[in-house]
Amino acid sequence: MTIVISPLIGLMNDQVKNLEIRNYPHVKTINSDISPILKEEIISEVAKGDCHILYISPETLLSRSDLEQLMQIIIFFA
Repeated sequence: MTIVISPLIGLMNDQVKNLEIRNYPHVKTINSDISPILKEEIISEVAKGDCHILYISPETLLSRSDLEQLMQIIIFFA
């Protein structure tokens, strides 16, 4: 799994959209534009190994609960 940290939400969304257009469905983004429900769905996909590239924003890293949850999942599957 690759994690890309970017403060540019528009860039993250463009990257995800471009990869999905190229039929690469294993890419997601977590940033302040998504709902808490969608964020939980993405974290679930990460946990199942269905997400290979995850774009996250710096504020996601500043959210201790989000970071801990992601790190537990990543370490478990490493």
